Parts: sequence; structure tokens; C-alpha cells
Amino acid sequence: MKLTSRIPISRINQVLVATFVVGAAATALAGNWFGALLLFLCGAGGLACAVYVRRPESLDINRLNAMEYRDERDRVLARHGFAAVGVAALILSVIEFVAAVVLDRSLSLAMVQVCLLTAVWSVANSRAVKRS
Repeated sequence: MKLTSRIPISRINQVLVATFVVGAAATALAGNWFGALLLFLCGAGGLACAVYVRRPESLDINRLNAMEYRDERDRVLARHGFAAVGVAALILSVIEFVAAVVLDRSLSLAMVQVCLLTAVWSVANSRAVKRS
């Protein structure tokens, strides 16, 4: 039996929880126990939220916020939210990029972030236009 079939949460939440747990382990190995605990608690909290909203009586907004979609209606609503988040992330990244240039700090990280977000945004927009 596949591991993903035994975990009662969406794949995106499985990836997020696993990322926090692996990050916690790596941080613990580096000797940063506070960081490890923080990452572990984030993963455990994410898992608890995802499992909690899987209940039949959970509200739409809770399912959307936890990325635990029940049906196509939830997925359509989530796309609108992620579109807004994408635009906000792009704007914030541009602000970070300008600040990094002005302050001469973290320039390469900011450039990579802006470029990646721009590419993702471009691909997502292209796919949306093709589907409509």
C-alpha cells in the first residue's frame, strides 16, 4: 500500500508537513534545537489542521485555508485565492529586490525569487488563458 493512501490529507499538505519535519530534523542535526522545535510544531500544527478540516461538517473557508478541497467548487474558489496570493507575492518580491539593490544585501536571493515567481506567474497565466 502506498504511503500517501494511508495519510488522510491532501498531497500538498503531505508535502508541506514532510518539508517541516525534514527541516526540523536537519535543524536539530545542526544543533539549533529552538529552530527544530519550531519547525516540528509547524508541521504538527499543519497536520492537525488538515486532519481537522476533513470532517464532513467543516466549513468551506476552513477547507480552503487548509488546502483540503472536497470538490470542484472548492478548487475553483481556491484558484481565486491563489491568484491573489501570487500577485501579492510578486509585488512583495519586487519590493524585496529593490530594497536588496538599494541596501546591497541579499541581492542574489532576491533576484532568484523574483525570477522564479515571475516564471511561475507567467506559466500559470498562460495555462489559464488556454483553458478559457
